[in-house]
Amino acid sequence: MKRLFKLIRQNIENFSQFIKRNNLYFDSLAKGLIIITSILFITYTSLIAIEANAFWIFLRFGFIYLVFFCIALIINWILGKTIYFSKLFIFSILISVPLLIIITDKSILISLFLFCLLLLANTLVYILRKEKFKDYSFIKKGITVLGSFIFLICSIALVVFYNISGFETHPPRNAASLTSANIEHISMKSPSVMGGYKVKKLTYGSGKDKHRITYGKDVSIKTPSVNCSNFIQNWSGFTGWWRSRYWGFNQNELPLNARVWYPNGVGPFPLVLIVHGEHPMQDYSDSGYAYLGELLASKGYVVASVDQNFINLLWSYTSGALFEENDARAILLLEHLKLWHKWNNDIESVFYNKIDTNNIALIGHSKGGEAIAHATLFNKLPYYPDNASIKFDYNFNIKSLVAIAAVDGQYKPSRTNTILENINYLALHGSYDGDVQSFEGLKQYERITFNDSNYHFKSAIFIHGANHSQFNTTWGNKDSSNPFSGLLNLKPLISSEDQKEIAKVCISAFLETTLKAETSYLSFFIDHRTGENWLPYTVYLNSFEDSKTEYLCTFDEDFDLSTTTLNKGIISTKKLTIWKELITSSEAKL
Repeated sequence: MKRLFKLIRQNIENFSQFIKRNNLYFDSLAKGLIIITSILFITYTSLIAIEANAFWIFLRFGFIYLVFFCIALIINWILGKTIYFSKLFIFSILISVPLLIIITDKSILISLFLFCLLLLANTLVYILRKEKFKDYSFIKKGITVLGSFIFLICSIALVVFYNISGFETHPPRNAASLTSANIEHISMKSPSVMGGYKVKKLTYGSGKDKHRITYGKDVSIKTPSVNCSNFIQNWSGFTGWWRSRYWGFNQNELPLNARVWYPNGVGPFPLVLIVHGEHPMQDYSDSGYAYLGELLASKGYVVASVDQNFINLLWSYTSGALFEENDARAILLLEHLKLWHKWNNDIESVFYNKIDTNNIALIGHSKGGEAIAHATLFNKLPYYPDNASIKFDYNFNIKSLVAIAAVDGQYKPSRTNTILENINYLALHGSYDGDVQSFEGLKQYERITFNDSNYHFKSAIFIHGANHSQFNTTWGNKDSSNPFSGLLNLKPLISSEDQKEIAKVCISAFLETTLKAETSYLSFFIDHRTGENWLPYTVYLNSFEDSKTEYLCTFDEDFDLSTTTLNKGIISTKKLTIWKELITSSEAKL
């Protein structure tokens, strides 16, 4: 035991001597770490400030830097009393590591890789500055050359990988196209072709918007505000203060703003509300669905693209978010519907008797795709499910929902998932969605049931090569913000025009079928190949169920493996080694 303690003490003394001899080296590393990470942090802050068009962000991130600086000083002082090591090096680690974690969006692995790369770079600089390379020993020369080579390769790889648009991937086999010759195509023209109505436009809103004249002095119809304080709990602190300062209001007086496209005709016309999802609030999202508004209005729909930018992120994709606010998004949609019903009955309104209030559809993208389901649920409830003291009185005739790259479960009424009945539902999702990375709209699809005497259907279409952002023309083709957008593989994406065309075909056909009873398009949602002449070439996967669908066996009706979902059905087998159910009902249906 004495030998062990002696050996440990000797190693500690040797390590201490090594530290004392190499203090200049560790100090040099420390200076390099602090300088480079500070430059990276300033660059990161600048990119966010430019993207969000909010240069006060420099003050916020400057404050964060100052806090880390002070904390590092305090911890360094405490450790300096007990650990003999380069104080400057300890300080550099304490300040550079948190900065790298922020820069890399809390990715520990990427932060660690950058930290090691910076250590290597600073080590090489120190060695090359301290001595002449020709005086090095053979081993030291080899280590230096190898280290320089590793650093150079890693640096080049990082720069190239970040700046290229991506790489081609092996396309999946389009099995559906191999048998499409036997499919009877729908003879009607593409649903994406403009209709016969001349399209008119206007905006409605508070008339007080500080940043957009379309909802400010140039607004066509002034609208009241809505108190959503019961549905938004974290409009507070610094981010709440800035949000209120930027917009000029808080959650107690949210405006009802929208862009409207409507047909120049007598009517009445079906009403369609479109709502965007989460995005930096200064990059306004509501104008990004004009391509749908123009098309649908020309076909005889009144279309409103609802503005909810004021409850979006403050900046970037990761900061200043209002969490679990999708109930507020849903309430705002219902308040917009209340306005439309009021205008429809107001003889002095431009929309007097223009709205077919029996045919209403909601279209939502991303968080909006979840919000439309909550709005449909709230629409039929007498009370707010999380607080029955808040009464509802909506009861509009919402007939159809379109969920584009929808999220699911961001808000859960009464801590459970939204379940809907007797509603037509269409879900669209792309295989290269870099934001909502799984087809979450299918979860809501599974939670829709039909039990009345009317005909309803639900359909889900998975689109290979489509991403999240290209469904909105203002979001570009990147599903993340700076500085992470350079890490996205954009090469396999279908073009923005193709993705918009797919959306126009699917949504127009769906609304024609569900709001105007144009049954000729119905087969398209059962098998997309019936309308493949309308669609850009890529791989599509369909899922379909209607109120006439009956399942023989979904495998989740009970624990008896011999029974079926259909009454009185029996499953029997012979000579099986093992017999058990291996799939869920959702997999069976799809």
